[in-house]
Amino acid sequence: MRSKVWGALLLLGGLSLACGDSTGLTEDDLIGTWNATEFVFSDFEDPVTDFHVVPGGGSVTMVIRADGTFTITITLGGLPPDVVNGTWELQGGDVLVITEDGEVDDLALEIELSGTTLTVYSDDVDFDFGDGEIPAQLDATFVKQ
Repeated sequence: MRSKVWGALLLLGGLSLACGDSTGLTEDDLIGTWNATEFVFSDFEDPVTDFHVVPGGGSVTMVIRADGTFTITITLGGLPPDVVNGTWELQGGDVLVITEDGEVDDLALEIELSGTTLTVYSDDVDFDFGDGEIPAQLDATFVKQ
């Protein structure tokens, strides 16, 4: 399940990177608890192979804190939750995201904030559909608590 968490971490990295662009997002826009209503990985090589986290009985919660820390929790069915913690900081209009493992995530994502709904798209993630990690697409929708 770790690859699913890395996808989420990359998601956080991309969301944060958008703070400094022309979307007008600020740190305050992102700080809070976000629950996924959709979190889908799609295989480029086999378009009918999708992994739906939420309708599949799972959940994704992203907590972005003003103190510069974040937590992403992915729960799938009856499995124990996979939790990743790290820090994020604004640096010259971009946000540097560092996981507790010391990894720095940098990824291009398209995001849109409408009220309390955040939609995210990326064709720059990797996901393990069962035969090792391969390039994939991520579509996600989060609602701020």
